[in-house]
Amino acid sequence: MEVMWTTLVLALVAGALTLAKGRSESGCILQGTPRPASFSQPGDFVIGGMFNIHSYVITTEHNYTSRPEAPQCTGSDKLEHPTFSRTIPSDYFQAAALARLVKNFGWTWIGAVRSDMDYGNNGMAAFLQAARAEGICVEYSEAFYRTNPREKVRRVAEVIRRSTARVIVAFVALGDMLVLLSELEGKALAPLQWIGSEAWVTEREMLRFRLFAGAIGFSIRRSVIPGLRDFLLDLGPEQISRSPVLTKFWESTFGCSLGGGQSAAGRKPCDGKQNLRDLQNSYTDTSQLRISNMVYKAVYAIAHAMHSIICTDEPNTPPHCNTSIPVEPRQVTEHLRKVNFSRNGYKVSFDANGDPVATYELVNWQVTRDGHMEFVTVGHYDASAPDGQVFIVNKNITWAGGQPQVNSP
Repeated sequence: MEVMWTTLVLALVAGALTLAKGRSESGCILQGTPRPASFSQPGDFVIGGMFNIHSYVITTEHNYTSRPEAPQCTGSDKLEHPTFSRTIPSDYFQAAALARLVKNFGWTWIGAVRSDMDYGNNGMAAFLQAARAEGICVEYSEAFYRTNPREKVRRVAEVIRRSTARVIVAFVALGDMLVLLSELEGKALAPLQWIGSEAWVTEREMLRFRLFAGAIGFSIRRSVIPGLRDFLLDLGPEQISRSPVLTKFWESTFGCSLGGGQSAAGRKPCDGKQNLRDLQNSYTDTSQLRISNMVYKAVYAIAHAMHSIICTDEPNTPPHCNTSIPVEPRQVTEHLRKVNFSRNGYKVSFDANGDPVATYELVNWQVTRDGHMEFVTVGHYDASAPDGQVFIVNKNITWAGGQPQVNSP
């Protein structure tokens, strides 16, 4: 579900202009032979999500006599891909921010768990390095993966249960976190203060677990893209059917087939009464689509870079643009690293490595008066702010177990 929603969001935002054209009399027609986007293709500007579209996997030939190594992704390797830029902060910066958060609240004795894959292993390695520099001691550091034998996950859960550390930093993917919870739920546990990584700390699927009441962590800042919600909700079957991703989403959501006949899944034809405005899910709540904002920023960043190449801006005069100027990919990369603008409440700029300034919201899991759990933004982190203003807490935090503070040995 996590990957499906990410793919859907990318298709919606990155393909919005194509669908918008499709709403006019003449739709967009694919010219030539389709081919997968690749960094090795000169002239291609790939705008994608945080998974396969910009990652290559190092594979090895297996002889089936020993357990194979886990896949190693190299999409962010700046030596191999020097033109790679991102609009979401690197996990390296998130790890440093988490260490600073732990230090800020005076916790010096913690536990650590991570997903046993690149995301968790690299993120936790960066966190532990930053934590040591802050004088933080780690009682244990455990790794697991959702497909591990249950005994392995049970052992990790037992380490957590028996430890003296009351603060746990979890650099864990959502799917792995759900597996760990199945082992922790129902066990006698002292109140644990969970510190979550961005991968799971704002996932609504997790809100049903009371174990995480009081959890805190950093998330990508939320923002509503102007006009996106109305655009998405106004799409009808004709526009939806032009996109395979949206067609699959429509048919699975409404349980009918857009093809006009009985589908292979046994769905009846859609009767035209289906309306996206009747839905209440992540599709309609565009404020939750943090990834869409990253794609939105990327499109505008490339547009600004190309504008600076073909246009001359003089004070108090309209820009003069020469669209006949040939634009080389290397030019766009060079100008992309120099862009500095604000869009939709976000500042967009890149350093020499193509990384943005690390900015996050500090999110706290709080129980409402009616007993439900909700995410509350209680502060923010901005690595570009002056000393003393990088990490700001501006609202009351609810701690684990309803305690006024967390005492870590």
